[in-house]
Amino acid sequence: FRSSVWQLPAAVALVGVVLFDGQGWALAGASKTSLSSSHPGFVPPSGAALATEWASDCGTSLQAQVNGTPNGRTLDLTGCTYAISTPVTITRPLTIQGGTVNASTTALIVESSNVTIAGMTLRGPGYASDASHMAIELLGSGVDGYLGTITVSGNTLTNWDGDGIYARLVDGFTFSANTISNIWYAGIEAYSVEHSQVTGNVISNVIGTGNACGIALT
Repeated sequence: FRSSVWQLPAAVALVGVVLFDGQGWALAGASKTSLSSSHPGFVPPSGAALATEWASDCGTSLQAQVNGTPNGRTLDLTGCTYAISTPVTITRPLTIQGGTVNASTTALIVESSNVTIAGMTLRGPGYASDASHMAIELLGSGVDGYLGTITVSGNTLTNWDGDGIYARLVDGFTFSANTISNIWYAGIEAYSVEHSQVTGNVISNVIGTGNACGIALT
């Protein structure tokens, strides 16, 4: 059945039931969920639980997981690991939390406002020379297409031959508590940005020559 408010009488037990939200998205997964029900009458099937956030198996494709997450929901990738050779593009509001990505190219490209990336580990292809691969790129579309309300927090970004975080045309981002290491050009590089905060990040071992830097903002 479908329900947006879960109020179960104490005598009611749900056994092997999958709940759906108003958009038809399942709110329980067979092997991975984000939250469990505390209701004493709820009896989940083996390995399943009631979830208030989008939850799914890890699958094999991170892009497919992102594409399958409804607008404004949280994709919990805790315990998941992906190897990617094509950048994963985020084109609508959502939160990604947890998970590990081993990339031979730029890992995440954000082309939407209202996106949060938190608690991820993004490992690049190496940092011995400049190949301009980024762990996270935030790309507004132009002077009339600034991104806004972007949070990148608590991530580990390492082994990148470009930047840890690159932002262009963003009005309103927060980069906080990220650990960024083994970088060729810049830990954080942002151009044409405003009304934003960079706080509590730890950046180390930026080895590039010329204008390489820890943080560059304009």
